[in-house]
Amino acid sequence: MKNKSNITLDDKLLKELRRCGMSTFVNYYQELINLNNLNKGLAESLMAKEGYTYNSALTKISSARRIVKSSKGKTVLSYISNRNGKYITSQLKNKAKKLLE
Repeated sequence: MKNKSNITLDDKLLKELRRCGMSTFVNYYQELINLNNLNKGLAESLMAKEGYTYNSALTKISSARRIVKSSKGKTVLSYISNRNGKYITSQLKNKAKKLLE
């Protein structure tokens, strides 16, 4: 899928991003790229801060980690920072841009 800057994500990557959620990917990117952070601890953080169930949090984390491990994290951040949509706030786009610096 393309966005306004012609950054494309293949279907598999887009599926992982949708499973994780753009805001979750951006807001927890620093924690996700640190593979020393255990999934359980991140899941508990998502549960407390976002209200997700444990299984939902683990699904989001697993999908985000697959993106990171495939070395596509920066590509996804760039995609999000240039994306327009109902759930893409300017604050989220700016945070994605900052993470790219």
